[in-house]
Amino acid sequence: MSFEITLSRSPIASLWRSQGPEESPLAAKLQNLFDRGMAAEFDAERASMEKDGAMFRLTRGKVFQITDSDKTMAVPITFQVKGGCITWYIKAPMDETHQEFRDEIYGAAGLGHLKVKDHCEKYWRGTNSLHVKKMHTNEAESGFNHNHYRMRDRDVDPVAVYEHLHGFVEAQKEMELIDASGREKFLDQDEANEICNKFIRFWVEANHVGPEMTVKLGDEEIRLPTRERSIIEEFRDSPSQRLTPEDIEEWESNKEKENPCLIIKDWESLNVRERLKAIAEGMRGLGSELAQTRQIAGSAYDVHATVVRRDDGIKVV
Repeated sequence: MSFEITLSRSPIASLWRSQGPEESPLAAKLQNLFDRGMAAEFDAERASMEKDGAMFRLTRGKVFQITDSDKTMAVPITFQVKGGCITWYIKAPMDETHQEFRDEIYGAAGLGHLKVKDHCEKYWRGTNSLHVKKMHTNEAESGFNHNHYRMRDRDVDPVAVYEHLHGFVEAQKEMELIDASGREKFLDQDEANEICNKFIRFWVEANHVGPEMTVKLGDEEIRLPTRERSIIEEFRDSPSQRLTPEDIEEWESNKEKENPCLIIKDWESLNVRERLKAIAEGMRGLGSELAQTRQIAGSAYDVHATVVRRDDGIKVV
């Protein structure tokens, strides 16, 4: 159970030309090392190839050599709230958009999230098995590039959504993400307000407990049925959200890495690049290199035990 809405604008993004091991000898060499579990050799060989100008991506255990192309696409951008987590999704094929494009969204959201009361600036990502249950409603959501922004020990409420979204709008101005018409690239203030109003209705309906009643939200009346437990509570107890013993062990072993929750003590005194640099590591998710080492039961994806260096770091120049 989550609140989810796709922005009205789908910005144009450049796509990589991707050649897998079947087409690229360099990708084939790296794939062989990865499949044999030779993580150190993989990292060293990749670094050497990249030094010579080659570029790669590793997507769900498959290596691709990437090069520039003329191909572009209009990319839907989706905003989601689940429990104590805000997520921004880039609805394009996984890893085919340029990291710089994705970082525009992640960076604006990260800067905006600094303005949210009780925000946190890092989170444990870890394996897919744990991650999907803690921060998603289903595995399919993790099939898109995305990033999370969590709260400290509480759910995202209407005030937090307002602070985050309006912070996002302001961050676009700071990051100079303005289109030819002078409007913010992804989200403007009017649409942010519309999303906030829609979230208020969701919040009221999803958290209602008690007898049937009618409530008024602005000019609209909403009937709330009798409920002994809220929709949110029922979803949290559903089988899809239940942690396995292995999930619990992973969480207990790593949860302290989320602390201290705040990285930047006085973010208002920093310029935009200093703020982005300060939150970059936690904004990407701690332990993300472990993602493919455990999957949820019945996963559509294979387990890959080889753990290599991450190639998705936020680039701040």
